Amino acid sequence: MTRTKTDIIDDIHERLANRYTKREVADIVESVFDIIKETAQREGKVMISGFGFSPPETKGPEEVETRRRETEWRSAPEEF
Repeated sequence: MTRTKTDIIDDIHERLANRYTKREVADIVESVFDIIKETAQREGKVMISGFGFSPPETKGPEEVETRRRETEWRSAPEEF
């Protein structure tokens, strides 16, 4: 499933029961993506532990368990 930043901003805004303006949520989301992009550019990849994502290309049960706890983004700024 493809999600856009706008989708993420809308979902967060809704989940926070409109406690923040959509502009405030957008600024926070943009800051998070900036941190991820800057780290990926500097380090070559970003790993977010405890993310709970298992990509479909995983193979065995050990790898699925590892991927469930850690998600990596490789440096590809054009994708953000």
